[in-house]
Amino acid sequence: MTTQSSFITKVITMGSFVLAAALVAPASMNFNGFASNAFAEESHEGTSGHKGTQGGSDKGHGGTTDSHGSKKDLVSKGQGEPDETSEGKGPKYGSGGRDGGKPIWASEGIPEGDYGRLNVARAPQHTRDQALAEALNTVVDWSLYQLTDLDAIVTAIKNYRLVPIVRVDSPTQSLALYQSVLKNNALIIKDGSTVSGSTLLQAAIFLASASDKYKTIDVNTVIAMNTILGISNPIKIPATSTTDAVLYTNEEMAATADAIRVAIQIGHDAVVPVPVP
Repeated sequence: MTTQSSFITKVITMGSFVLAAALVAPASMNFNGFASNAFAEESHEGTSGHKGTQGGSDKGHGGTTDSHGSKKDLVSKGQGEPDETSEGKGPKYGSGGRDGGKPIWASEGIPEGDYGRLNVARAPQHTRDQALAEALNTVVDWSLYQLTDLDAIVTAIKNYRLVPIVRVDSPTQSLALYQSVLKNNALIIKDGSTVSGSTLLQAAIFLASASDKYKTIDVNTVIAMNTILGISNPIKIPATSTTDAVLYTNEEMAATADAIRVAIQIGHDAVVPVPVP
């Protein structure tokens, strides 16, 4: 009986030793047991918890904090960049010329119509900027645009096969020049100098040159182009230190441009190099 009790005492003592060793070993020997995983997870969460309001609030403001405590990717749905909407989807209305990825004129709407070549106006502004630069670098004779009488312009264009003239014909370049003339109240060329003449007539030549030869330029055409190009309707050019304020009605621009368009059509269709009345 004594021997059996002694044996049981030894077994209990040995079991206690083994149990104690099992509890101590994972922490001291970095074993991958349940206790060590729980400790590591708690330690990780504890680190995030230590960063507490720093890491958590960074997420609230659209950012996270890495293991070194530095912020990264601070872009959120709640706080976009200055040029973006609150949803971070693109420029605000009017800030970059677009509204939710669409041009401003798409929201305002333009008169329905078949605008033919004039549809190039829908291209981004940087396309016109490039076309403007190309035109200014190419054209060396601006004498047509110096004429201040509509009849003289019409006659010159009708007879261009008999008496050659220089006229910009590319629709994109013509619209870029139309936009530039009306926004600056002047035709400013490559060297920064101004081509003397009438702003209305210069703009009308460019609008007519951009248009189809056989499509009438009416008030709706002018309204559509002005809306797309960011020009007021009617056309208002503010005063500057050297010029007075100017107002051109859409009817006036349409009538002038269409008269020039007809001249372009006649000159283009002329097969006999004789003066056209």
